[in-house]
Amino acid sequence: MVKRFKDYITEKVNLTEESLFDSSSLYHEMAILRPGAREKMQNALQFISSNGIQGVVIGGMSVSHFTVDRHLTPDVDFLVADMGQLKAILDSQNIAYQPLASTGEFDGINVPEIDADFLDANQGNIPFNHYILKTAVPAKIGGATFAVINPAVLTILKFTLGREKDTEDAFKLLPTVPKKEIKSHLVTLKNWLGNDIDAETIWNYAQSLAA
Repeated sequence: MVKRFKDYITEKVNLTEESLFDSSSLYHEMAILRPGAREKMQNALQFISSNGIQGVVIGGMSVSHFTVDRHLTPDVDFLVADMGQLKAILDSQNIAYQPLASTGEFDGINVPEIDADFLDANQGNIPFNHYILKTAVPAKIGGATFAVINPAVLTILKFTLGREKDTEDAFKLLPTVPKKEIKSHLVTLKNWLGNDIDAETIWNYAQSLAA
């Protein structure tokens, strides 16, 4: 079971040492970022860790965690279990935030100071979002432990988002994920995939390309 973030609030985030990462590929992608961009990512992760924000790392950082040579955009996408708690913490620290433009999949807020998008698990595709929270896996990033979206669930999610970049990520992830894991998660997620792709199509891709 993934620990709650409050268990890690004393951990210091340091993105400059490879030994502090479970994923060498994620470290190397962070290492080639501009120093200012990497510092913002470090500040975002430190904010999450220090304040015990419950949720899951998703987006490009999670793809880079599980794959090799995936260009990393210098921001943090974090699916939040309790948006009200997060906003209260931001307000108490006088940190400004603004609504995200809704994509239909996720709603949430952007925090410019730390270049982070916090996505509300209780908006959009709520059953899928809660499944992401439930099935997340622990990972060491910069010396602190975070919950990261399960790689099989991430692969399925990427197929559902529909953008060309997301589909490319999904195909990049497939060879790293066992077929049986894709199949197991599809059994639960098949009714929550939306209208752009169905479970059978994803499973056909998995049979050809998954590990």
